[in-house]
Amino acid sequence: MRINKGVFYFFLLFPFFKSDMITEVYKLQWLDRLYDVWKLIAIGIMTCLWIKNKKIDVKLIVLLIQILSTVFSTIINGNIKNCVPYISIQLSVVYIGILICLVIANNDMEYFLRAAYVLLASYCICNLISVIIFAPIGGMYHPDGMRVITKNRYLLGSKNYQVLFIFPFIGLSSIYDIYCFKNIRRVTIILHILSIIPLVVTEAVTAIIGVTMYYIFYFLMSKSPRSARYLNGYIMILVNLVIFVFVIILDGQRYFSSFFMTLFHKNLQSQRAYIWQKYIEAAFNKLYMGYGYVSYSERRVSVGVVHAHNQYLDIIYQSGLIGIGIFILLIGYSLKCVKGDKIKYIIICSIMVWLIMFQSEYYYSNPGFYIFVFLCFNWNELEERWKE
Repeated sequence: MRINKGVFYFFLLFPFFKSDMITEVYKLQWLDRLYDVWKLIAIGIMTCLWIKNKKIDVKLIVLLIQILSTVFSTIINGNIKNCVPYISIQLSVVYIGILICLVIANNDMEYFLRAAYVLLASYCICNLISVIIFAPIGGMYHPDGMRVITKNRYLLGSKNYQVLFIFPFIGLSSIYDIYCFKNIRRVTIILHILSIIPLVVTEAVTAIIGVTMYYIFYFLMSKSPRSARYLNGYIMILVNLVIFVFVIILDGQRYFSSFFMTLFHKNLQSQRAYIWQKYIEAAFNKLYMGYGYVSYSERRVSVGVVHAHNQYLDIIYQSGLIGIGIFILLIGYSLKCVKGDKIKYIIICSIMVWLIMFQSEYYYSNPGFYIFVFLCFNWNELEERWKE
């Protein structure tokens, strides 16, 4: 019996997008295990296909080197027991890279994009329903009040973590439409609007800013292709470096904290600033190699806060300047590889906005971001193969 390729890629992609609510809710442990088993099966299938295919992306090698740098740092800091949980977390992003390699090699981009469209659209619409129903009482699930920080969760998680599903849907659905229909369809625009509503209702500040910037940047690049020259990898890395130094290191957020308080009711001065300072102090003690992978419970004891609320600062904390250097290399090389027309703009805008959102959030696992990283290649060549 011949398996439909769209269904096949849906099967492979599904277990890598799991809401943190499933992990947090005790009564859903059976579902959490089901996701893990499903993921292992998908990884096994992809491993066999990958070995048979005998092709590897340079970006995947760079990603593996970054992961190994954190593993090495974990070992030299005497936390060998933490290597296994760290590797199990990173398997998701590694196999997202392998999945994209298989898709490109087999010229199956249409099937992959269709599977991603259906999967993520379903998640986003169901999340909208959960927010509409449960927002008046604060969420579908309220974690134990004994925790240091409690978050009210909906189907796709709490506030800014919903963007781990919503933002990949916005980008991948747009790529699907342009790749298969040459333009973004009306139904896709409607689904974009519906998927964004939960971010507004739950006041997910970082996600709202990120999505808004994405549409602004994409509009500018589409209407003025010349602007794309100024949104290359070097400029993105430089801008993010300047933001990081000014906002995080030099405490520049104090200059616009009142704006955020007025507009979003967020007191950056007392929240993010305290967290960033704690991690800056810790990171400077082991600046070159970092501390390796440290669990949330161990961080709460040693640093006082479970994560840095800044992706770059957290990478520096884990693997030092070496780790962040490899991450920058990965982003720079990826953006240099992407070629095409409108699809190129979507990928560049998506990665750029993720890099900006990383300034105020930390995502311990982010398959959606790495999908765009591995989609950085010559789309013109793929389209020629597709038309043959």
